[in-house]
Amino acid sequence: MRQGLRALLAASGDLEVVGEASDGTSAVRQAAELKPDVVVMDLSLPGLHGTEALRRIKSSTPARVVVLSMHTSPEVVARAREAGCDGYVVKGGDVAELTTAIRAALGGEPYFSPEAAEGGSAPAPGDPLGRLSAREREVLKLIAEGNTNKSIAGHLGISVHTVNAHRVNLMTKLDLHDAQGLTRFALSRGIIDPDVKR
Repeated sequence: MRQGLRALLAASGDLEVVGEASDGTSAVRQAAELKPDVVVMDLSLPGLHGTEALRRIKSSTPARVVVLSMHTSPEVVARAREAGCDGYVVKGGDVAELTTAIRAALGGEPYFSPEAAEGGSAPAPGDPLGRLSAREREVLKLIAEGNTNKSIAGHLGISVHTVNAHRVNLMTKLDLHDAQGLTRFALSRGIIDPDVKR
């Protein structure tokens, strides 16, 4: 996917790819180090979720961020907007649309695919996802991907006890009672990609 995007952007003549990242954490790090004008990113990323990575990039760099995602639900688009994205392109459309969105972002103009434009202007009132902290969203994503408390603890560098506390908080805040419920919730909100095998 990244190779295809690199070729597409290189062929545009006026856009240069200065870096690539395979997960949310490295995307945040590279954005800070390479200082690109525009970051193009998916939301379904390993480790740090794309929405949280987007939020961190926007809070720490002047880069514009264009989301390239398969998700079109109003909730997912609204979360990306809330995190500060400057554009949102839905995968599977005309490949030229991405370069259009990048150039629009460079010019300070937001660009949203028609499929993503409707209903994505603001988070839904009372959205339970909005009650979660950044760390709780990370833990939710890892639980939904099928990780154990021990593996989550290792991945995030926290104790198993702390992971369990986050799990309990998630279930309380979301009024869910098991890992299957958390996984269904994560799928419905685009926190994990339904096509990724767990």
